Amino acid sequence: MEKIKNDYFDLLGRFCRKEQEAEQSLSYYAQQIESGQFSKTAGAHCRYCAFENACKEKGVS
Repeated sequence: MEKIKNDYFDLLGRFCRKEQEAEQSLSYYAQQIESGQFSKTAGAHCRYCAFENACKEKGVS
């Protein structure tokens, strides 16, 4: 859980600094969720995910 939290905050920080790699990663995940092809395992780590609401809205499980 700690690794997931750290990875999330690292990605968020890189995105806020407008690093292209972070923007590409977020765009990729958003496309995967939108298309229903994002496989995830729901759990306590979801509270750190920027896509938590999108996943729940799309019914991804």
